[in-house]
Amino acid sequence: MAEPFSGADSVDRGVDHEVARRLRREVGGELSEQRRRYQMSGNALAGDDERELARHLIGEAVRAYAAERLAAGAVVPLGDLEALERTVWSAMYEADRLQVLLNDPAVETININGFDRVFVTYADGRGKQRAGDLANSDEELIEMIRRLAAWVGLSSRPWDVTNPFLRLRLPDGSRLSAVGWVCERPTISIRRNRFPRITLADLAANGTCSTLVAELLRAAVNAHLTIFFCGDQAAGKTTMLRACAAEIDPAERIFTIEESLELDIAALGKHDDVVALEARKAYGDGAESVTLTDLVRETLTQAADRTIVGECKGPEVVALINATLGGSTGSMATIHTKTAKGVFNRIASLAVQSREADLTSDVAHMLIAEAVELSVFLKVLRDPATGQPRRVVEEIIEVDGWNGSEVASSTLFKYDPATGFAEPQPALKHCRHAETLAANGFDVDRGHRQTGWQV
Repeated sequence: MAEPFSGADSVDRGVDHEVARRLRREVGGELSEQRRRYQMSGNALAGDDERELARHLIGEAVRAYAAERLAAGAVVPLGDLEALERTVWSAMYEADRLQVLLNDPAVETININGFDRVFVTYADGRGKQRAGDLANSDEELIEMIRRLAAWVGLSSRPWDVTNPFLRLRLPDGSRLSAVGWVCERPTISIRRNRFPRITLADLAANGTCSTLVAELLRAAVNAHLTIFFCGDQAAGKTTMLRACAAEIDPAERIFTIEESLELDIAALGKHDDVVALEARKAYGDGAESVTLTDLVRETLTQAADRTIVGECKGPEVVALINATLGGSTGSMATIHTKTAKGVFNRIASLAVQSREADLTSDVAHMLIAEAVELSVFLKVLRDPATGQPRRVVEEIIEVDGWNGSEVASSTLFKYDPATGFAEPQPALKHCRHAETLAANGFDVDRGHRQTGWQV
């Protein structure tokens, strides 16, 4: 069911937010009472039913407000009442006053250092700008984020003095990270998912990679190669992973594993058999923690054709490698590194730090050499033509195996400033998976002819 009040103008800056807060409290109280009544009757009020009731209650509350103002001799214009409805809805089921910024397709990041210090970075050339207040106080800002944490994701997440760190996926897919009580003021960073339905063809069209790179990655996914997407923060790793996931056969069973839901593979519109798993902390309410490692292991019992980890940054990388070696081929994950080959040491360092695995560095590297097949490194460069930042595939390397002392690899593509793309390298002609890639639609000889190598 389509969400009521949704659209580009979900929140109106001209709305009297004091009135909106009062109506939200009233509707929230009535909704809580309705939930209690349902529970007493042995039923549950949730999902679409709850939202439909909330829509009705919001409409009633706004009409009552209009009648109240009319009795006082003031007529509230219909447009203002509709905006008030949208604002109350947003406060309850979207991102409150943040929604104005989230509805702007050009917004890329939102950084908040207290309710009155809001900085927005735009992707359309405007760069970084100061935005208006998002609340009337830090306390109100904290309450707004807590409301979001109470209903987005698969479980409620507290944000308080005992739980100062919070990570969420907002309703539009944006990533929110919040820190409080260990800094002077509540600090929040939101990175928007501007391309939720991105494909490899889209990335080739917007200049992230060449059509040849897109063809290679499409074939690698179809060939069930294990791929790590690496790079610095905000380099486009998750976007590239999502685009590659869109190439997975719709008949496959996919499990995504994340600390906070973000990938939303089902939203790509191609896959029905998708299970999104989200880690859970132990908050002292009787609910035990569920780690990424726990979730990766669970996929082995769930007949997963693909296991995708949103971001590897701990011992879960060991479980992912073991799952891959155990037959769950075609795994994909993102990981923070400074270079394409740096993925080997990064994975190994995380593996060695795993107390449960108790691996030496050499053993970790040997496992990596056997499990990982491609490393795709993304980087943000300054486009010389526009002067604007541009995310690009800088390098793609193939793992050749263990040579007795280190993970051996070959560079298949490398960024060329002259063309502005990662270009094929001589190693592509005789790469380890040449036959497999060819069988899945990638013409290795095309790259050879394109560059005119002498072999």
